Amino acid sequence: MDFMAFLFGVLFLGYLGINIWDRWEERKHNLFTEDGRFLRHQFLRALVYAPEPTVYLSENAKFAVQQSRAAHRCEVCHQPDCFDLETSFCHRCNHRTL
Repeated sequence: MDFMAFLFGVLFLGYLGINIWDRWEERKHNLFTEDGRFLRHQFLRALVYAPEPTVYLSENAKFAVQQSRAAHRCEVCHQPDCFDLETSFCHRCNHRTL
């Protein structure tokens, strides 16, 4: 190995090391508050224990949605055979169910 290849390797590894260090410091800065407390557990607690949204019905409401779930058939042709569950797209009528 000649000197130029060795120098290139050292500079390249130094460049990678500096980038990894900068990303680590930035991530560490984003995970902690000013007083040093860790934020991730507070974020996860907010996701897990989020309050259920309150549903307010108007006086002339005819029905209320009790629960929602992913569609298992097309809402246009009402057939499950050509309906893709992952993309919610029906290949028969080219309709995407929301």
